[in-house]
Amino acid sequence: MTERYRVPIDREGNPCNAPRGEDDDTNARSAPRGEDDDTNAQRAKRRRAAPNPSTQAIDAADLRLLESLPRELGLRDFRFLARGHKGVVYVAEGATGRVAIKVCRGGGARQEERWLRRCNELDIGASLLAAEDECVVMEYVEGPSVGEALDGAVPPGVLFRALRDLLGQCARLDQQGIDKREMNRCQKHVIVSREGRSTLLDFERCQESAKPCNVTGLAQYLTQAWAVGKLRGAGASVDVDGVRAACKQHKKGPSDETLAAVERALGLKASPPHL
Repeated sequence: MTERYRVPIDREGNPCNAPRGEDDDTNARSAPRGEDDDTNAQRAKRRRAAPNPSTQAIDAADLRLLESLPRELGLRDFRFLARGHKGVVYVAEGATGRVAIKVCRGGGARQEERWLRRCNELDIGASLLAAEDECVVMEYVEGPSVGEALDGAVPPGVLFRALRDLLGQCARLDQQGIDKREMNRCQKHVIVSREGRSTLLDFERCQESAKPCNVTGLAQYLTQAWAVGKLRGAGASVDVDGVRAACKQHKKGPSDETLAAVERALGLKASPPHL
């Protein structure tokens, strides 16, 4: 979705500087702004970045929920991670290592649990560890988001492997009639490991579909102008028209061959020149 920015004007109709919001970069707030500060590219890069645990205060009601989770999980040191449309994600140290805890009200946690459990059976998503009425506890996955990976957070060879892995996962979802519904804007919903493994996050919007479009949605994301530029910079010979044609064939009759054609059109089949 395209974000819109309104430029405030003074009484004489001249543009003036807008106050910076709470989500702006901390260093940018504390330092004087130069001519090249906070460009559109920088703002877009922040939108593609995965969140990091912070010291932001935890809502009192959420803290009570977190502290009421089963003792056998051994949870401690709760920290805020991210806020979404339907829930808030926290991290904690547990008996088996670091975990992520999604707090959703209004039935969102049950929806997340249902789909995450089903996707885990397909070897997709972070491992589900526990679920309560309003909380879902899962494995905490370390690594940059796919948006950051495209921005150069991982070597080209790792990026290519991760995108091939992600396409394969999308194909499995398509085969099972599961539409994740957000692959065309997945910049923060996929974590890339240093070994080139992709982990999908956020499943509460999944739904059954006779015509799921996970592969085509991901291809749509990767053929945006900025993403094509990043892929080509990493050594991929992206053929945008070829991607569209391959996706059309894949949608008509999904198969290993049509998926391979999508990979080739994206330039992910050949090894990049600089690994």
